[in-house]
Amino acid sequence: MKDRFMELLFYDIDRQITLEEIQEIDAICSWSRLSYILFKTKHGYHFVCFTPLIPSRWGMLFEKLTSLFGGYYAGHTIRLSRKKEEVQELIKMNTTYGEVIPNLYNLYADRFGFTRMFWTRPTAKYLLEFVEYNSNKW
Repeated sequence: MKDRFMELLFYDIDRQITLEEIQEIDAICSWSRLSYILFKTKHGYHFVCFTPLIPSRWGMLFEKLTSLFGGYYAGHTIRLSRKKEEVQELIKMNTTYGEVIPNLYNLYADRFGFTRMFWTRPTAKYLLEFVEYNSNKW
């Protein structure tokens, strides 16, 4: 909502994951009513939740993902750009479990060839803030 900060759940998984772990992600999202996308990156996977969360709920769900995947990751940012020679592959997506922020979804719709959702800034329920930062891990 425009007058309240909400959290978006991201997770960067820096290893291969199993079919059972993919199913566990889907079960967590189904039970928690979270729409999401999971895709393969150059060195692992990115999980992006399309459903906005209050901070306490974000923390609980982030802890679930941390216990499942471990790693050193703060969960407040996710890379949108592609690394050099990176080919990203859609692994799983669900947009019916929970609310979807259209302009976040549209970033991935363009990338993976889905139909975009209608979105205009003046009528948007949520406004996203994008931050550009430099990474030397290209």
